[in-house]
This record gives sequence, C-alpha cells and structure tokens, in this order.
Amino acid sequence: MQAVSRPRVSHAGGGGFHCPYIMNILPILLKLAKETAQPVRLWMLYSLHISMEAAGAAFAPFMKDSLRLATAHLLADFFEAPLVLWVVSELSHSAAMILNDAECEGREEHLLSGIWKVLQQVHHVQHGSNAFATVRAESACLSTAPYLRRLVPANNLLKLAAKKLCGEESGSQVCAVRTCASQSLCQLANSGSDLQSLFPDRTQLFQLLDASKGAEAEALQELILAMLRANGLAQLPTWLMAMRQVVLALPSKGGKDEPSNLNRKGSEDRIADEVDDEASFAGPKPELNSKAKFSSCTATKVFAVSCVQLLLEQVPAKDPVHFQPDISSPSSEPLEKRFITHLELLVGIAVNAASSDEVSLSAAGLRLMLLVVGRFQDTKDVQGQVEGVDCPLLLVQFEAQMTTCIRHNLRASANPTVVRLALELLRDVIAVRACTSTHRLIALLMQPLSSQTFEPDPLFSEAASTGCFLFRLRCACAVLDFGQSQEQAAVAAYSKHLSRWIENALRDSAVLLAGLPLQSVKSYQPTCFSFADYKAIQPLFREAVPSLLRGLCVLCAEPTKRSSPTSQSKSGFSKELASLSLGVVMTLLPDASLEDVT
Repeated sequence: MQAVSRPRVSHAGGGGFHCPYIMNILPILLKLAKETAQPVRLWMLYSLHISMEAAGAAFAPFMKDSLRLATAHLLADFFEAPLVLWVVSELSHSAAMILNDAECEGREEHLLSGIWKVLQQVHHVQHGSNAFATVRAESACLSTAPYLRRLVPANNLLKLAAKKLCGEESGSQVCAVRTCASQSLCQLANSGSDLQSLFPDRTQLFQLLDASKGAEAEALQELILAMLRANGLAQLPTWLMAMRQVVLALPSKGGKDEPSNLNRKGSEDRIADEVDDEASFAGPKPELNSKAKFSSCTATKVFAVSCVQLLLEQVPAKDPVHFQPDISSPSSEPLEKRFITHLELLVGIAVNAASSDEVSLSAAGLRLMLLVVGRFQDTKDVQGQVEGVDCPLLLVQFEAQMTTCIRHNLRASANPTVVRLALELLRDVIAVRACTSTHRLIALLMQPLSSQTFEPDPLFSEAASTGCFLFRLRCACAVLDFGQSQEQAAVAAYSKHLSRWIENALRDSAVLLAGLPLQSVKSYQPTCFSFADYKAIQPLFREAVPSLLRGLCVLCAEPTKRSSPTSQSKSGFSKELASLSLGVVMTLLPDASLEDVT
C-alpha cells in the first residue's frame, strides 16, 4: 500500500476553491451532525473536512463547533467504529493546517491538541474490513504532527514519527504509515528541529532506504537530504563514515541499534531488480547472509554517493577553512569537521563507486571525483614540500587511484555517459596538474585520435559514439588552450592527428550548421556522423565549434612562424583549413554569443 494522504489544498486566503455557498451550508452541516444517525453524522463530519479544505482561513468562525463535534464523536465511538478515527483524523489534519497560519482563540488549539493526543495512540495491527480506516487515521495523525509545533513539544512529535518509522517494538508494518512518518520528520527537519539524536547510527537511515521502494523510498531520501542540509556539516565525520560504510559495504557499527523491521515485504523486490556489483570492489565478496556487513543495492549506493556530493557542495569552492591546510586567521571549526581532513575518505568513496560496472553508480562516483578535484585544485601538500621546489598539490598523492578509475571508464565497452565523465575528469586532472607527469595522461587522451577513420561503438547508438568522440576532441583542444609549455609539448607528438580530426569535425559542422535541408547535403560524405542522426547530433557540433576553433588557433600559432605562408605547417594546418574555419565562423556569427565571437 502506498502513501494514502492526498495533496492538500492551499489555504492562503481560501484559494481558488472558496465558493460563497460553502459558508451558507456550514451551519446546516453542524446541526445535522448533532442529530442524525451515526453513518449520516460521519458523512457530515467528512463534509466539514472537505469544507475546511475549500474555505481555508474563512472557516475559522466554525472551527470551535467543528472540533467540539469531532471530540464528542471520538470519545463516544472510539471502540465501536474505526471509521470515526479516519473521519476525525482527516478533519483534525485540515484544522491543524488552518490554525497553523490563522489567528484563533486558545480554545480551538486546546481542542485540537486533545484530539491529536487520542489519535496518536492509533496503531494498525491487523487486517479487516475497516483496515483502511485505521491506516488512514494513523497516517493523517503523522501528517498533522508538523503543524502542532506550537501546541506539542517538538521532542514528542519527533519521537512519535521515529517510533512509527523504525521503532523496535511498535514500528509500523504498513508502508503508507512509514511514508507519512518520513514526510513528517522531513517537515520538522526543514522547520529547524534537530533529528540527529533520533538516529545516532546514520547507517540505520540507509538500511531503511534499502528495504523500501516507491513513495516510501522517495520520502526517506527527502528526509536524509533535509537532515544533511540542516546540520550535515556540523556532523560531518559521522555522516561521511556512514556513507562510506554504505558504498564500500564495510562492517556496520550499529550493533543492537539496528532496526528490527528491515526485512519487511518489498525489500526483496527492490534488491532482486538490481545487479550485484560487489565484485567490482576490492577484496573478497561478502556473504549474502552476513549480518556484520551492510550489503546495499545499487540504488542506495548511488544515493549515498550523491549525499557526499551534497555535503561537499554546501561549502564554497574557495573556502580556506575546508580546503587549505594553513589558515591565516584562527578557525572555529575543529580539525575533524574540515573536509581537508577527510580527503582520503572522499577519494576512496569516489574511486570505489567509479570502479563499479553499474553505469549509475560509476557515473555518480565520477561526478563526485570531479567535484573533489575542483574543490581541492589549489590545496598544497605542505608536509611533502621540498626546499627549493614548488609545493605539490595534495591531490598528487591520489594520482594512482584517479588514473585507475579513469582507465576503467574509458575501456572499449564503457557506456558513453561514463566515458564523457571520465574524459572530463581526465581533462581536469591535466588542467590542475594533479599528477607527477602529464605525458602519460595526455597519451591516454590522444591515443584514439591516431585512427584514420571514425569507428562507432557497435554496443551503443552511433549518435552516442559521435558525442563521445566530439567531447574527446573538445578536451584535447582545451588542453592546448589552457595548457602551459609542458602540456603543449606533450600534445605536439599528436598535432598531426589532432589537426586532421579538427578539420574533419569542422567540415561536418559546416554541413550540419548551414541550415540546408537534408536532401541537399546527401551527396556529402560525413566523417564523424551518420545522416540518420542528423537532428540528434546537430547541437553537439554547435557546442563543439568554439572549442575546436580555440584549439586550432593554438595549434597553428607557433608552427606558422617557422613556415612560409603558402606551405602546409608541420601540424597539418593549411590555407584550406583557414578558409573552412572562417566560413564556419561566418555561418554561426548571427546566432553566436559574445564569448563565441571573442
């Protein structure tokens, strides 16, 4: 059963659902709810609930009588009619949403608080003809909790939701109730409540996520993200260690704190659909029935890696506290709460995820590694400095790990998505010089360009192969554009191949971007694409043109000084290529941005 609480109507000023006749029939509904038989009274109470949703704050004059009726029915029929629980809980939820924003007398809040204290005792324990009513009552009670912060102590609200989510004895076995509990905790976290004490072992949250699916999994993800945004940096070591356990499948330290209701129905279906990627991690494959290790499915690991990325993104790129070993001014942050202390852990999580054979997990690991390189690109290794020599980057210590995950995702059978991310990481590592020598990495980037023809990958579409090849050309041109003498000297050995492919790509670009109909260019023999992908790859070529032109300018600058104007340079640059480049520029000039024109 998925979450049963439906979207609520906005109550600000009554909204577009406020009809004038509702206010006229409310006295009639209140009168009928007092005098008729129980089924009709329940229908009248539910009508009041619908009227609250429609009228919003305009319902305030009738709030006291409505809550009195709800209290009377609740006390009279609590043990006889489960439907009463459902109707009263829905009515109290609508009332709480109105009273949370509108000014009212203390009497209404007192009545609402009394109703909620009774409803929080509802616990669905067995199936029956009215089981849906008990489930909906329990769910509505949890959905009401975030609106009662003025009436009920925050600790009581948090404990109730946490008990329904993962309590040792009274944790709900209904996924709809657990979903509402997660949503309630998420709202409380966003409003400033501290949830850290509820989950001292953060891996417990990921274990709950691993055993859920659908709406429940989405609610748990939102809960974890809300906790990370609220005070994730304040609890940085705890969160990082928890996510490391999830991604690397390390022994859990939860012990007795592990929830007892993780093996509920639904987790088997989710895990069965995932491919086991434990073989991609170093070390022996863990036992499936081992309780000492947390062997999560791929979706949970991908989410854990994205959580690490979220934590890192919360800190500005040039923050000296987190990314510099020496701070000129004293910092209030202790050493264990600074990212520079956990760089090895960050790289370990990213490399292990990027080394997976699962595309989603590998892509998440590469994105995290790209962010790590961007954040630590100026961090110096003060301890490894040698007198008289420039201080190396701290990232150089992890050159072997980064190179390993780059090579793994540049293999022939790799998915085009991870290939592009690996090329981007390779480009950034070269750009920041996070390596002892750039020659080997540049050779890894330029090697496929030595081929005379473009060979699309038969495992994927030709358009995807074209996109990867163009991105490789863009990365090579970027190395020329920002590279210093060392990088440019390393590229010089491949300049002939690079210029040939730049010329081929510019010819294809001229044809694709000229705006001619497809029938008019069928006689052209493309080098890097197929006419079947004409529309799909056209934006890719448009995006690549500025990078290709910048690389071409750098490539031809030095050789042309030594060669005559009429001859072809050693890099393969010729007058024909110059004319072609100028023609492409003129073609794109009407739609070009200022950066492109420059």
